[in-house]
Amino acid sequence: MESLDDATRDAIDQALASHANEGVASIFRRLGLTQRGIKRTTFYDYARRYRERMKSAGKAATLDAATLGRFDDLSNPEMIEKIRRRILVRAIQRLEAGDTKGYEDVALLSRIQEYDKIEINRAADERAAELHRIKVEQMSKDLRSEIEKRTPNGEQMSREDVFDLIDQVMRGEAA
Repeated sequence: MESLDDATRDAIDQALASHANEGVASIFRRLGLTQRGIKRTTFYDYARRYRERMKSAGKAATLDAATLGRFDDLSNPEMIEKIRRRILVRAIQRLEAGDTKGYEDVALLSRIQEYDKIEINRAADERAAELHRIKVEQMSKDLRSEIEKRTPNGEQMSREDVFDLIDQVMRGEAA
């Protein structure tokens, strides 16, 4: 590993740090280290030591249950924005490191946006149902009020008068 120039070593370190889930073999092949005279076992040892150093320094690129446990509410808009930013930063780091699987982070962002659309539609449907319920309740009150006005002594309304009254209430002309 000492025979590598600084730029190559930096590219290796960035690839190892930017995405802990990329396999060491994938990084080895992607950076063409065989052609640079690096033995596979030498690189594997280097990668293991590097990732252990990163992990002990608290810089490992993982998102585990302990990390998620630090956050109170993952549905909080500020938290979602932080997660999006981190994914975007990680995607950029992976692309800069030459990671050919950087598209995974972009796909994750797309799935988050799809989920957001579903949540927005769900909230809109709930609001529409609530507004409909309120409107129906108001129309029912208006209808009862109009019936009371038109039949103060409890007399019967003709069928045609009832239909006309319903039409007027539905159009908002009565009340």
